[in-house]
Amino acid sequence: MTSALLGKILVQSLNGYVFRVPHLSRTSALSKSFLLFLRALLIANIPKGKVFFTIGIDTEQDLDKNYVHTGEYRNVSEGIPRLLDIFDDFNAKSTWLITPDVAHHSGDFFKKLAKKHEIGCHVHPEYFDGSLKGMRLQKIFPLFSYEKQVEMIQQASDVIRKNVGVNPSSFRAGRFGINNDSLRALVSCGFNLDCSMTPFLDWDFHGTLASSDVSPRFLRVGSSDILEIPVTIVRPFRLFPAWLRPSWFSGSEMINVMKIRARSKETPLVLNMMFHSMELIDPNPNFTAKRFFDNMRSVLEYASEHCVSFVTMNDLYNRLKPSTSSQNQADPWKNE
Repeated sequence: MTSALLGKILVQSLNGYVFRVPHLSRTSALSKSFLLFLRALLIANIPKGKVFFTIGIDTEQDLDKNYVHTGEYRNVSEGIPRLLDIFDDFNAKSTWLITPDVAHHSGDFFKKLAKKHEIGCHVHPEYFDGSLKGMRLQKIFPLFSYEKQVEMIQQASDVIRKNVGVNPSSFRAGRFGINNDSLRALVSCGFNLDCSMTPFLDWDFHGTLASSDVSPRFLRVGSSDILEIPVTIVRPFRLFPAWLRPSWFSGSEMINVMKIRARSKETPLVLNMMFHSMELIDPNPNFTAKRFFDNMRSVLEYASEHCVSFVTMNDLYNRLKPSTSSQNQADPWKNE
């Protein structure tokens, strides 16, 4: 990285509200050094109790090191069972946002998984063009009309319903690409929530919604509401974003992310981790699979020690949704 480019990035980061160079956020040595500095700086822990932790996994077919789809599903047969063992160690629930091709290929596997975890929906528009093998995905929902988005989302939901036997209610768009028409389409197709938003990051896609709001919130869409659960990303001192993402950040770095979010004093505090299923096996475009699992175990161990409640995204929706009667509004912490 040249000094001129680094200077430009720092100016954007310090003066701009939304960071526009997301790929550098996970590869920059300066980003890693900055997080190491935070590790020494932060001394407080997250408060015990009254913290919800969701884990949303974009579940797709395997990728090679160039992010090209291989047409294989080793991550389902080899990687996911290994991760489920770790989840069991900490009684951690998760939400598997599966693509239609995964539902078609591995429906029986996810039928069993759905007994303890949630099955949601993840869609890349290229799925509807035919086989994904050999493709590097580029399309996003905002490139399509509202009517076409409804068609794609409904078709994906139907495939999941047919092959897995569940009605998905949680959604993440491929490449985090959504717009207002996407939210309208999700409501039309019966979804309760979306988790596509990545605070502080503008992916520079045509029409994609960008936000710096890090907290879950209900968005009014026509006469209905949909819950938006942003991926947990912090931007300390308005510098490089850091995620709850074990394929990009180490266990200690993600623990610092959790601590920074805890400083907000929000009640309830919601932490939302994300990653991709193909990152559970080697070859991996990012960390090695072993490093991924080490990072995951470190975070889950820390969260468990601080009495964090692991919930699926639909569990979170049911706890946070407005009551029809404000006088009888349920306590989201009841029975914790």
